[in-house]
Amino acid sequence: MATGQVISIEVGYGLFPSWQSVPPFGVPLGEQIKLRVNWELDTDDVASSSAVVAYKHNDPVWQILDQQTERHTFSGHHSGQLILNTLNMPAGGISLAAVLWFNPDIVIADFPEDEGNPWQQLEYQAVSISEVGPSQYRNLRVISFDPSTVDPGDTVHLTIGVEHRGLGETSDGRIEVDIGEASTQVAVPFFTETVWQETLVFIGVDIPSDMNPGTYDIDVALRNVTGPDLEIVIEDAITVTGEVGDITGVITDVHPSVIEYGQPLDIYVSFNAYNDDLFYQIRGWETKVSVTLDSLRDSDVQFHYGRDGSRTDQSLHLGTMPNSNLTGLVILEGRHKTIPDSPWTELDRRSIAVSSGTSPECSVDGDCPPGYICRNGVCVPEGEPPPGEEFPWLPVTLIVGGTIVGGAALLPKGKGLTKK
Repeated sequence: MATGQVISIEVGYGLFPSWQSVPPFGVPLGEQIKLRVNWELDTDDVASSSAVVAYKHNDPVWQILDQQTERHTFSGHHSGQLILNTLNMPAGGISLAAVLWFNPDIVIADFPEDEGNPWQQLEYQAVSISEVGPSQYRNLRVISFDPSTVDPGDTVHLTIGVEHRGLGETSDGRIEVDIGEASTQVAVPFFTETVWQETLVFIGVDIPSDMNPGTYDIDVALRNVTGPDLEIVIEDAITVTGEVGDITGVITDVHPSVIEYGQPLDIYVSFNAYNDDLFYQIRGWETKVSVTLDSLRDSDVQFHYGRDGSRTDQSLHLGTMPNSNLTGLVILEGRHKTIPDSPWTELDRRSIAVSSGTSPECSVDGDCPPGYICRNGVCVPEGEPPPGEEFPWLPVTLIVGGTIVGGAALLPKGKGLTKK
């Protein structure tokens, strides 16, 4: 007479003699399933046999997958641990059973053959085994992010959730987060699960101190070395502040005003410019001087750091001076260089006229440069007397009927007052 039980079953996999445990009872597809069985029995027989046999659970054929038979030469308590090598892991999972058998005689052959008493089933235990593949991920989502408005140099803290299962390693999956030019990545924590489990990943994204103000998307991607990637985008989620201060400037000098015919038409411009935005004082800003004289034009760009404000001299080359007088403009502009496609802002302008030593032709005063008027088809300086009237009016005094009368008289050319 005997009583006994299967105490426990541990599932593993690997070709003999290796053993790799996969809690909780998950085996990769195609790997050989192993059962580590702990058993015990008590018997009054001084000579007996026992066997632990692996079957498919609820298999009507009772096909033996593996078995181990032991012989006992004394009565009392017997126990042991053994490993049964079963079939390869099929798709979709499987249920296996380990059964403890007893024979009240020492058998010569292994279970189930014997030459004496029949085998008696004492107890069995079944276990369900799930198919477990490489790391799998799904349902990537951003649970929270804070703050949504930051200054350059701040950190955005995100909580990201993703469902995971499989025999993953820490290198199987990594999460990448991009906010504009700010980027970071972390490995997905390692968990071996046969069912989907959500994993929370906490990430801090540092906003660079030189990041441009603006509104940015949050781009989240899960890169899986053993499967497809996952990606999500939260549009216009993060605002990087930092107001852009004003750039101011003034043109202080433009010369020369006379260039001889055929000489290089070089214009020299001096200006002072200021940037009151600390953010862009560090990252740099630009000024541009443009000179236009009739159809001739040239411009030059200057890069600045700090507030600047010192005198800046630039020379512009417009070709060769023609045999005519030129009029036009000098324009000073500024912009914050590190802002993509930042437009130029006009800071100051000045009208200029360059003479070649000849008087420009004109029809009306508007054809002449500032400070000139049109007279007889040519531009002359304002205040210049007409031809033949170059001489001054002189004061005279008349006495009429005992009364002094003030007046003026125009002296003829070549004559003056004579004392009598």
